[in-house]
Amino acid sequence: MKRKKKQIKKYKETPWFLKDTPIHETNNVAVFKDNHPVSIGHLLFIPKSRSMEKLLESYRLAYTWGSSWMSDGTIDAFNIGQNSGEAAGQSVMWPHIHFIPRELGDCPKGSKNGVRLSHPRGNQFNER
Repeated sequence: MKRKKKQIKKYKETPWFLKDTPIHETNNVAVFKDNHPVSIGHLLFIPKSRSMEKLLESYRLAYTWGSSWMSDGTIDAFNIGQNSGEAAGQSVMWPHIHFIPRELGDCPKGSKNGVRLSHPRGNQFNER
């Protein structure tokens, strides 16, 4: 039988809070560098409670940062995503948003490289 990962009850129990210092923080959201980045600038936007309001604020902040970085030319594009549940790849059982900066040419030419590749059948457009 597969063992379910332990749910974290409070933000102060998360590995980010326990092991690292946020690079930015508000009353409701903390931003950390990802310890296993897939690109330079990969960040985690972490709500300080499980409330929908704080989760939405995390998304809003990630989108605002990404839009600002695109406007000033720091990045070409970005992905924002969330793994919700073990089957979706969530390893830390506290809601958090991945912000992944992208640049032109960071994947093979002509391939589709969006969030759909997080699913095993997500490359169906590349196979046509």
